Amino acid sequence: MDKIIKPTNNLMFQKLFSNPRHENIVRALMRDFFGITGVDSITFLNPYDIQSYEKQVESGDIENVLKSTIRDVVLDFTTGMFTSEMQLHKNNVFHKRALYYPFTTFNSRYGIELESDEASRYKTLKPTYSLNIMGQAYFKDNRAFRVFCLKDGIGNPYPENLLNIGFLELYEDKEFLE
Repeated sequence: MDKIIKPTNNLMFQKLFSNPRHENIVRALMRDFFGITGVDSITFLNPYDIQSYEKQVESGDIENVLKSTIRDVVLDFTTGMFTSEMQLHKNNVFHKRALYYPFTTFNSRYGIELESDEASRYKTLKPTYSLNIMGQAYFKDNRAFRVFCLKDGIGNPYPENLLNIGFLELYEDKEFLE
């Protein structure tokens, strides 16, 4: 009998979305959730490789294994950055972590080309898109997907669309259709 592995399994999610062999799936994920199209190239910053995990575990390097799986997917592409995480269980600090990862991903590009003046170093920052896949109700309404971006108190967007944080709630009781 075949065993079905759910795509919400953390290792399955990493294997699907952090593997350069599945770049077409990643492109579809970015397009469908954030409307990102026309990407020339994608660099997988934390590619899935079970053999490297096994070697780290065998050598007793558990700390690096845990650090490498903190964010499930981190990508650098032509016009932006993309990060994704799966959070299946209730966590009291997830709302902070959901901000921390996209902000650190955005900041990781600062000064990457080491220009001589500080103002030029900001040019290397790219728009960042973060998708959080939840295995429980996180918001009080019945919408399965939502994206937060920078806006002022009356809804005017920030001059440049630099940060988009999406949440997809997947669980059996969720009403996907109204």
